Amino acid sequence: MAAGSEGLYVAELPNLNEVFSFDNEEGSANYVESDGEFVFLGKGINGFNILRRNNPDPTACPFSENDGTVVEFENARIRSERSENNAQTGLADVNLSQGNYTVRLFGFDDHRNDGTDRTSQNQPNESFFVSLLLNGSEVAQTGALGDLADDTNFGSRTTTIENFQLNSDVDQLRGVHAAFPNGRSPNSLNVGCVAFEQTN
Repeated sequence: MAAGSEGLYVAELPNLNEVFSFDNEEGSANYVESDGEFVFLGKGINGFNILRRNNPDPTACPFSENDGTVVEFENARIRSERSENNAQTGLADVNLSQGNYTVRLFGFDDHRNDGTDRTSQNQPNESFFVSLLLNGSEVAQTGALGDLADDTNFGSRTTTIENFQLNSDVDQLRGVHAAFPNGRSPNSLNVGCVAFEQTN
């Protein structure tokens, strides 16, 4: 809430978590975080503003161009107990040269809105690695994403692999289930994205 000589007052923000404010000669501003949204209340020479930002999508790729070459995949839902096609993503075009890289992997498993309760389900190997190809032939594999958490309707994980040495140029990538073939559990997950940051 905010108040000043103009008589501004904002109230009824449920589950109030945090508030801070600052003042200067030109005006003042107040910040409120409530129910996972950020509400900014500002009063100053440019008038009054309210800006609200919703929670970010937890399934969105967390990497940016600052992390190097970022790749997202088609047919990214993979599982370990069916065919090879079910255990790998579609191919994604890329242009990587020989060198040393930091590799970042992101994967998730989202059952929040599919009508099922997965809070007591155990899938012990929800993981993938990336296969790197040149002219249709595999030239390298990354290490694997760490296993996602069990007993939850949503789980995600980011794994960083340092000092990944690439001894060939690469023109395509695909995500591959790290537990394939495994007929005991689906170990299903989404290959979110991967980033390759060249270090030398």
